[in-house]
Amino acid sequence: MSQPVQVAPDLLEVGRPLLWPLYNASYRQLAPQGHVIQTEGECERFRAQGYYHPPERLEEVLISEAAAVDSLNPIDPFTEYGFLLVALERALDALARGQKDARQRLMDLVQRVRLAGMSNPEACLALIHVYAARPSVHEQTLFYAFLCWFVGSELGYEEEALQQLVAAALSANIALMPFQDRLNASRNTLSEQQRAIIRRHPERSAEVLTAAGVADEPITTAIRQHHEEWDGSGYPNGLRAKAISQPARILAMAERYVALITRRAYRDRYRTDDALRYLLDVARQDPNKAHYRALYNTLTIHPPGALIQLKNGETAVVAKRALGERPLEMLCVANPQGHFYLDPILRRDDGTHSLVEQTVVTEPRPSLDLARLLR
Repeated sequence: MSQPVQVAPDLLEVGRPLLWPLYNASYRQLAPQGHVIQTEGECERFRAQGYYHPPERLEEVLISEAAAVDSLNPIDPFTEYGFLLVALERALDALARGQKDARQRLMDLVQRVRLAGMSNPEACLALIHVYAARPSVHEQTLFYAFLCWFVGSELGYEEEALQQLVAAALSANIALMPFQDRLNASRNTLSEQQRAIIRRHPERSAEVLTAAGVADEPITTAIRQHHEEWDGSGYPNGLRAKAISQPARILAMAERYVALITRRAYRDRYRTDDALRYLLDVARQDPNKAHYRALYNTLTIHPPGALIQLKNGETAVVAKRALGERPLEMLCVANPQGHFYLDPILRRDDGTHSLVEQTVVTEPRPSLDLARLLR
């Protein structure tokens, strides 16, 4: 295991879940992965005392894009989360610089996303909804990739097509990333210059990939088209209906869902069920509805990591989706008065007598110990 290092101050923020456990200098745990910093005082204490293990294995042999993912050892998506983010940052940097290993790094990450989804789908979906409170641009990109993998799998994509879809999701905004945080944080009307950057980024991102040796037509087409709309109102080329590839539609839908459940400077986060309803309303006008159905089948109305209020007043986090004969599994973390339980209480809802009152969004989000709750 890597040696613990003191946490950088900019990695800690009130309201943002911790990416990894924090320890003090004596290696006693200060807070688990998923803990949400509640106050500025707590944030300052962690900045002064906090140590963490930086992501490991960054120099290990990369996974080949020809490797059979189902033959690899399963991984824990929560443990791998920090590593995936660092690997994403390095892959995008390699693409932007046109490094010789750029394609290899991108496709290695594609394989790791697929492996995480196959190893523990509930954990991958939980990561999206736990960390959607205040995600970085790299976290949002990883969320797009997970959702695209799930939707493509639901639609029956073959292995090569799945790889291409996930690769597009990981790299579609490479030309926008330097500006994305500022755009998301802005309350002002976009300037003409900002609008131009946004409208150009699909073409520019595809150009970056092509220059770095990732010229697969399905990947670059999905990137170029992922902001086109079926009615011709999108950009950069105003394409309509069947002229837009399905992978581009899937990527656009994934980006929109993540945007809805993420807080912006000008609006609060959507509840997960409201975000799904919004997209299903969009689907009613779109003649191609298959990818919307696939997203709904993937997430269900209560996806892992979402917070819900039960009819008895308890607050719970969804641990496992209701799928087929399997009931919805929830871990109750707080009683009706809002006091947290020392040990979460598992409840199952088979739909016979629904326990769920509503999905909720709280700011800041309640702290979770991911190691105990969702593994």
